[in-house]
Amino acid sequence: MGCNNSCLQRSSHTRHMQPRVAASSATILWAPAAERPGLAPRSRLNVAGGLMPVFLFYPQTPDGACLTFVSASLADDAEAVRHAAQVLADHASADEVAVWQGERLIAVHGRDSSATPPAIGHVLLVEDCFFQAETFKLAFREAGFAVACASGEADAAAQLQARTPDIALVDIDLGDGPSFAVAETLEAQKVPFLFVTGYDRAILPARWRHIGHVCKPVMGSQVVEAAKAVINPSPLAA
Repeated sequence: MGCNNSCLQRSSHTRHMQPRVAASSATILWAPAAERPGLAPRSRLNVAGGLMPVFLFYPQTPDGACLTFVSASLADDAEAVRHAAQVLADHASADEVAVWQGERLIAVHGRDSSATPPAIGHVLLVEDCFFQAETFKLAFREAGFAVACASGEADAAAQLQARTPDIALVDIDLGDGPSFAVAETLEAQKVPFLFVTGYDRAILPARWRHIGHVCKPVMGSQVVEAAKAVINPSPLAA
């Protein structure tokens, strides 16, 4: 279901302090967990030259502002570079990711860089709340999946055109109330899917009452287990 835009509102305060990277790039700013100053919304870059908080910047909104959020803990340079590769895999609008610590450029990771293939499969996550999507995405990554993210019906259609996932997780409300357009597309393409939503199962049309339904709030690990059960059903469940 819907998510507020406080992350977009905060971005206007940090926008002018970003390192210089290409307009199509995402930027990871990170510091070791022990030195991170916390996750308060007022946190911003330390222009005095010290370590800065951890943010991801995606310069892809219509007005040119940057979508901002605090990233996962990154223990060292190598982990930061691995995280950069994952960002590119998840967000098609970024051509490269520049990894910085303070004013130190650690690495620039582009789409031509090598990546390790997923061990389990490919997931399409259709969720308009950025932070909810990040929670689920990290859980799937830890389980060995590759994840593509879509925040709306058009994004989902583009992702499906680029690649057919092994399973899709679909939020019914993508900002404008209940909609089943994505489910219809997935059904037409014979892609297995689950509904992950705050709505009760009773809202589902009769044609989809047999589809798995995971009710929010829910932990990322629970969503992963539900997806695994669809991809590899137990013989007892057949």
